[in-house]
Amino acid sequence: MNIDKQVRYWTVSSILALAMAACSQPTMEPSINMAFEVEYETTWTCGDDWRVSFKVHNQGNADIESVFYSVTESGGYINYGMVNNAPFESTTQESEPDCAQPLGHGGSSLAPGDEMTVPITLNPIPDGVKKGLLYIEACSENNRGGVCETRTLEFNSTN
Repeated sequence: MNIDKQVRYWTVSSILALAMAACSQPTMEPSINMAFEVEYETTWTCGDDWRVSFKVHNQGNADIESVFYSVTESGGYINYGMVNNAPFESTTQESEPDCAQPLGHGGSSLAPGDEMTVPITLNPIPDGVKKGLLYIEACSENNRGGVCETRTLEFNSTN
């Protein structure tokens, strides 16, 4: 083989190899960023039941589809932890009878850039307790599935 044919052969072979490699590469799915912030809003009652509300700000690039949360105070848990697939409310607190609906009657997802309230039912708050600690985990799929991110927030109760 002369040099010209050999160069042409290697050039064509290299182009074919690159084309086949490019076609066989898996396409990359966009990565999910579950970034969010949470802030305390208020402590309130619904009949005889205590509630605490937190504002969740979705700063990521995916819908928040479920949350897990628990609330503690210095003496222990005042909410032992719950997964909620529809926690998002448009108001900080609801009046009766709306507030007495079962947990999970709110919006089922929180879109990127949006913010909504997550109300949480509490066990009776012991007298004199003013500080609490929220643990919250936001996930891209229902039932704590997909990509999840956690935050903790120390807050002063306004009860």
